[in-house]
Amino acid sequence: MILFSDIIGLVIVFYTWLRLYDNHHMDRRSKLIYAISGFWLAVLLILDQIWQLIFEKKNFTDFDNTALNVITCMIYLMIPLAMAGMLIMPTLKTVFVEKIFDIIFVLIFMALPIVNIWKPILFCHFNGDISYTLTHDVYVAFELLVFMFFIRQYYSRTFPFDFSDNAMLAFAQILVVIGVVANIGYNELLVTWNCLSLCYLLLLLAIEQMFAKLDSVTKLHNRDAYVKYIFRLKRKADVTVVMFDLNRLKHFNDTYGHSAGDAYLMAFAQTTSKRLKKYGELFRVGGDEFCFVSTLANTETLKTILDKLREENKCDEEFGDYPVDFAYGIAERTTGENVFATVERADENMYRDKDEQRKNRPDEIDADRSYVRR
Repeated sequence: MILFSDIIGLVIVFYTWLRLYDNHHMDRRSKLIYAISGFWLAVLLILDQIWQLIFEKKNFTDFDNTALNVITCMIYLMIPLAMAGMLIMPTLKTVFVEKIFDIIFVLIFMALPIVNIWKPILFCHFNGDISYTLTHDVYVAFELLVFMFFIRQYYSRTFPFDFSDNAMLAFAQILVVIGVVANIGYNELLVTWNCLSLCYLLLLLAIEQMFAKLDSVTKLHNRDAYVKYIFRLKRKADVTVVMFDLNRLKHFNDTYGHSAGDAYLMAFAQTTSKRLKKYGELFRVGGDEFCFVSTLANTETLKTILDKLREENKCDEEFGDYPVDFAYGIAERTTGENVFATVERADENMYRDKDEQRKNRPDEIDADRSYVRR
């Protein structure tokens, strides 16, 4: 009998591979590791189909029982191998110690199914029936806890996930929980395998969704992410908005080329984001325009930071030897005010600051024709 649930799982894995192949944001090594993770899932599903074909035999021999036991052990062996790819992929740039912990846990989870081939510490087969030990339940539950912890830790820390990305990550984790409950509580392994396949797809979708909201030049969240974020702040009482307009971008583009202009944008964006990170989030909302949004009423604190940054007139060395030259406007949400009106006030204040700069540096500011008063 063909297990169509396994076919569905394979289709999900193949579809994930197709999306992975078409993904131009992830580097080649990350894509390869994630694809190998899906390969082990595909092997698991194929082994499950083979298990079913043997199970359908009416007269079981000792060889059949041994074959079922070995196949089941191999199926359980595929789980940590598949998990390893999903965990290792976002940790390529993490410290060596964390990678060692990953390897240790994977080896432990791989060792028990291998040992079970000779000694039934997890489960055993007899005449087609499978009996689970208490060790099996502890093993599966512990495997779940480790996977859940490291998925949340690595993905949330490695990638700049926002609310919707973290929500998709949470749904992937919920699917794994459902799969484990189906395994331990009801012996519904087919549900478990499909939950793992869906988790594999959702993790990639979360990464794709995250990259779709990132600006490729500055690595900040883009305008789409900004609009979604602003909409979520409708009911927030304390909202402070800072609008930025970067000076001299046209100068860098025309004098040194667009690659230098991109580097200038990147240096400014990362320097400013680093200084303001603990107060809110910085978005790139236009060519040379940025918006910082804070859910705190901290206008004076932000002014102090930005004035100091402008006084230093230099990006942090780690981001490149570029000046910090910008106009900004700040506005704090008033009672009953629409958050978009707060943004508009910050924008108006930014253009007032820009006008003041033009009075003091008319040749320099006027030369930057990217500045157009709205």
